[in-house]
Amino acid sequence: MWLIPDVKVIEKELNNLYNEMDSFLENKIREYSISLLPVNVYEDDNNDVKVVVPISGVDKNKINVEYKNNSLYIGVEKTKDVKDCKLLREERFEGKLERIIELKDIDPDTIKANYENGVLTITMKKKEGLVKKIAIE
Repeated sequence: MWLIPDVKVIEKELNNLYNEMDSFLENKIREYSISLLPVNVYEDDNNDVKVVVPISGVDKNKINVEYKNNSLYIGVEKTKDVKDCKLLREERFEGKLERIIELKDIDPDTIKANYENGVLTITMKKKEGLVKKIAIE
């Protein structure tokens, strides 16, 4: 004789398992995404490149921008906005964040960075003369 399990018990256990997995994955994704700076990279009609990074509330002296080995490195260190208070809710990042963006064929001498109103804007030009027509013999 076979015993048929109670469907409601199985459904409850599966829901619990699903909720635990969902919570675990959501926390892991949040941990990973918090450590990355959000960036937008644009190229205009003149082939100039612009990188825009929204990082409000960061001291300009705590921003590091470097170009090395065809990659743009952006590092930020942010400290607490308010001290000596009990934190009730926190949605803005704190600590060190960084981002490395591969940007090939950039002329490093043209890279300029500006930080205004909480937005870091990095502009640069591509190296000229990168296209070479090859004659077929």
